[in-house]
Amino acid sequence: MLNDNPLLAFLGRRGRGAVVEALRRNPNRSLSVRELARLADVAPMAASRAVRELEALRAVAIARRGRDIAVRLDPTTAAGHFLATVEVPSPPF
Repeated sequence: MLNDNPLLAFLGRRGRGAVVEALRRNPNRSLSVRELARLADVAPMAASRAVRELEALRAVAIARRGRDIAVRLDPTTAAGHFLATVEVPSPPF
């Protein structure tokens, strides 16, 4: 389960951290918010909020798919590159 990943403690909020970890584990794939919620084991509303926060940080690239959006980490931005490449510490911290 993604909610057990140490990256969550690093990012502060479990939902946001789980969404980032799901994006990290799928670097070559754009995910819908619904897919992201399922992979991150969070509610779709939590995934949607996390995507909005990541978009505000310019950490993700977003493309429209009809009514849905496709999200992936954007390694061309400072925030996206950091989240995609940060070394996650092993517990205990």
